[in-house]
Amino acid sequence: MRFPLEIKLHSSIRQRALLVGFHSLTAVALAAAAWRVLPAVAIATMLLALTGSTFLADRAERKKSELTLLLDEQGLLTITPAGIEGAQMLAGCADLGWAVWLHWNAPAIGPDAAMRRGYMMLVPDNLPPTEWRGLRIWLRHRAGAQHSASADGGV
Repeated sequence: MRFPLEIKLHSSIRQRALLVGFHSLTAVALAAAAWRVLPAVAIATMLLALTGSTFLADRAERKKSELTLLLDEQGLLTITPAGIEGAQMLAGCADLGWAVWLHWNAPAIGPDAAMRRGYMMLVPDNLPPTEWRGLRIWLRHRAGAQHSASADGGV
């Protein structure tokens, strides 16, 4: 495996379907359980909040198709065009086999900017088929080694 590895992300149709499905199931369960207990205005407000949550989650998944990950040899992450460069992976990163959870701390640009933390869940549908293995290897061996070295004080 050669680094740096550049990965163009895609929006996952499966993820989008699951997001809509789970939100819809929650809405039906909420309406069925609360229709005799709560006033209609309260139920409508909760259903509206669930609808908003569905659209926000779907939009976040669709926006992944605009992003490119650059995984470097030292375990640092760059995400373009999001403006994240040289992000260090944090302990919250996980390779679950069916999904990868990235959690980073990126240096912010500007005189008064603080460190920027971010996170992203990726599933195999988000990447070209040949890149999924490379991402998992990088996370375990490059980013994991970079994280443990910084935790040990650089030793």
